[in-house]
Amino acid sequence: MKDPKDSAPLANSGTPIPRQRIVELSAAPEINRLSGSAKPIYFPASELTLRPKVLADWDELGWKLPPQAHGMVRVTVYISSSGKVDILEFENSISSEIQEWVRDVLLTGTPFSPGERHGVPVPTRITFEFDLTPLRN
Repeated sequence: MKDPKDSAPLANSGTPIPRQRIVELSAAPEINRLSGSAKPIYFPASELTLRPKVLADWDELGWKLPPQAHGMVRVTVYISSSGKVDILEFENSISSEIQEWVRDVLLTGTPFSPGERHGVPVPTRITFEFDLTPLRN
């Protein structure tokens, strides 16, 4: 009996795959070996064909800076394939008040478009660095 894999086209054969045969293009879940739970794979910005974008003008977001806001904030944002912020990781040492403010702003008040790989929305991780001092003036 002939193995069906022998007649299947190779991935790099140049044979296009008809669009109707593509069921879903999403990141496979990564299995945490310790807990056994699945978590999405967040693609780094360097692997994207389209990076996530803030869907509103900064002025429209209505950010109210806390009085002690100043200095640089560097934060890695994990964005789902639907554009929702899932996780924030602060890369530099800033006060807990500023961390809380950034969390509130990015988790609840900032709409993002998702990152894409070849036209398909994918979970993304991207690092932002911004200076709060000029925002005060």
